Amino acid sequence: MHEKVEKAKEETKNIRGILSKHLGKDIATELVTKKDIRGERRVVTVLFVDIRGFSTITEEHGPIVVDMLNLFFSHMSKVVQEHKGTINKMMGDAMMVLFNAPVPLTHHALHAVQAALSMKHELILLNEKLKAKNLPTITMGTGIHTGEVVLGNVGGAEWNTLLLAIQ
Repeated sequence: MHEKVEKAKEETKNIRGILSKHLGKDIATELVTKKDIRGERRVVTVLFVDIRGFSTITEEHGPIVVDMLNLFFSHMSKVVQEHKGTINKMMGDAMMVLFNAPVPLTHHALHAVQAALSMKHELILLNEKLKAKNLPTITMGTGIHTGEVVLGNVGGAEWNTLLLAIQ
C-alpha cells in the first residue's frame, strides 16, 4: 500500500512539473489539488491577443511564419505566466487568456491590463529578434473584457477542456 501512495505522490509531482512549465507554478499547484469545475458562474477577465495582418504575412512569407508564431507565442506566454493568467486557447495567430479562471485571482482585471501592457513591451523585444533574423516585424491587437461567464470542464474520458460561455 505504501508503494502505491509513493507512486501517486511521484505522479502528482510530475504532473505539477509539466503544468508549471505551461501555466506557472501557482496555477499548476492549484489545478493539481482542485477537483473538476462542474459548472459555475464566475466573473472573469478575458484578454484577447492577435497578430495584425497575419494572412498577408503568411501569403508573402510562407513557411517562415511557423518560426514567427513560435517566437510570438513563446514571448507572450511568458508574460501571461508573469501576470497569473491562464491561456485558454491559441487559434492560429491569436490567443485567449483567462484571469480568475480556472484559478481564483483577486484584481483579475488589473492583472489583465498589466499583462496587455507588458505584452506591448515584449513585442518590442520580439521584433528586435525578428529583425535580426531578417523576418518581418509584427504588430498586434489586444482586447479585454470583464464579465460573468459559465465556467466548467467539458469533454470525454480521453480529453477535457475548459468551457467558457461569455454572457
